[in-house]
Amino acid sequence: MDKFLIEFNEVTNNKFSYLRIDDVVPVKNEETNTVSLSITFVVPYDIYNDPEKFNMDVKAEIENATISLLPKNVNCHFKYDKIMVIPQVVTRFVTDFIRDNYQKLFNGKYLAKDIQVTVSSNDVNIVIPVDETIYSFCENKGVGDKLIEYLDSKYSANNVVKFKSMKMPETEEFKLNHATKFVDDGLIICKKNLVIVGGPIADPPIAIQKYKKPVAEATICGEVISIEKKNYTSKKTGKQRIFYAISIKDPLGAVMPCVYFVKNSRAKKSTADKIKVGDQVIANGELVTSNYNGALNMFITNVMSCFIDYDGTKQKFAYIKKLTQKAVIPTPKPYTKKEEEKPLTLFDEVPYICPYLRENEFTIFDLETTGLISKEFMPKIVEIGAARIKNGEIISTFETLVDPQEHIPEDASRVNHIYDNMIDEAPIIADAIGPFLKYALGSILVGHNAVNFDAKIVEYYAKENGYTFDFEVLDTNKLALEAGITNKYMSLANLCKAFNIVNDNPHRALGDVIATAKAFIELANKLRLE
Repeated sequence: MDKFLIEFNEVTNNKFSYLRIDDVVPVKNEETNTVSLSITFVVPYDIYNDPEKFNMDVKAEIENATISLLPKNVNCHFKYDKIMVIPQVVTRFVTDFIRDNYQKLFNGKYLAKDIQVTVSSNDVNIVIPVDETIYSFCENKGVGDKLIEYLDSKYSANNVVKFKSMKMPETEEFKLNHATKFVDDGLIICKKNLVIVGGPIADPPIAIQKYKKPVAEATICGEVISIEKKNYTSKKTGKQRIFYAISIKDPLGAVMPCVYFVKNSRAKKSTADKIKVGDQVIANGELVTSNYNGALNMFITNVMSCFIDYDGTKQKFAYIKKLTQKAVIPTPKPYTKKEEEKPLTLFDEVPYICPYLRENEFTIFDLETTGLISKEFMPKIVEIGAARIKNGEIISTFETLVDPQEHIPEDASRVNHIYDNMIDEAPIIADAIGPFLKYALGSILVGHNAVNFDAKIVEYYAKENGYTFDFEVLDTNKLALEAGITNKYMSLANLCKAFNIVNDNPHRALGDVIATAKAFIELANKLRLE
């Protein structure tokens, strides 16, 4: 990719140096048995949205330059996307990467709030201030390169990561405030100055179920359900040490067996004596596999007292529980035509395809939700369905159930036939909205009654999760009015009847999407849109 862009920029005298290549996919034509390349260029927002800087003439110049660098027998199809992230989303990805890969190294050595992210055109520049004690490690061990690789999997942009060396304050006040910022998010609240064992804990607690293997440092929280003070006699030295066997039950009901050895082998007492059954605590330490039963056990290093708001954080718990599962992130699939949609033969009449369908790509989409929009209520999404149209044909589909993190009302389930037990392994909206927006990039959104309903909901959850939403949206209901099919609101079922379209799975997102896509193609051709 990089080598091609260098040659491309030389041919065009760096006129289009802002371009990046997101994807190159070989596409096979079953009818002619030939293969062509589908090339997706990424264009900066400010250029993409400026008709003077980015228009049909500019696209033609880009495409001609690209074709000139490829073998003569290679056919190409071109698409243009734009970057879809803002600094807040990038910061979230960075902190997720650090938490999942370098938790112990970065513990107390950086502050997430100090990460600097600037997004300019296709360039995302990230500066991470870290303590001077780990700066050299970050620079020499490729932490930045690994982070860039991770970010490249999340969105299309030119990511640059730099680490900035600084001296972190070492005061107890700093450590306590730092610890409180991590955990005081409505889930648990540290009681300041109440470190019971060891020192302050700077890392956020994670659900016990998420820990699947031994790690050097883990952090959990929960209620102490048992504690027993014991003596341990070393077989080598014969010396005795005090240790505590503690069981901690987290808010999701999982239990972690823990052991805390008093550091001073001669001590007869320990601050761990303050820990009682029923106490709510945060604990961290090393997770090891028990030789006795193969289960994970924690060798505790630090314990802090805390308060867990069980009643007020049900949705938080549901989110953490979701993190313990491996939710399947949706990916597009090729569209398989039905028998009646098979490719035309030489004896068939070639159908008319209007210029608008030939010159643009469209994403037909539909949502199933927990209810309707009102002034006081934005419904949760429980299913997203979409289909991509190119050259007047459906080429791929996208569908996923979505966990709304709350009970699906019976009235909604009666309509869409989606029930609570069906979304146990579905991604939450924070994990589903990004893939959907990426699927729709470079296209015009189309839906039935989409302007008043589906588009408003998608825009709301896109912005809530830090994504931009600036798609053009078409409504098949409005197109039906323009085509004279109806003089008032027309249901999707009646629109399908008007064109003899069969909806195999009504009131489920993908079933409605395929039906809407077929109706949209008919409407566009009937109106002869240009």
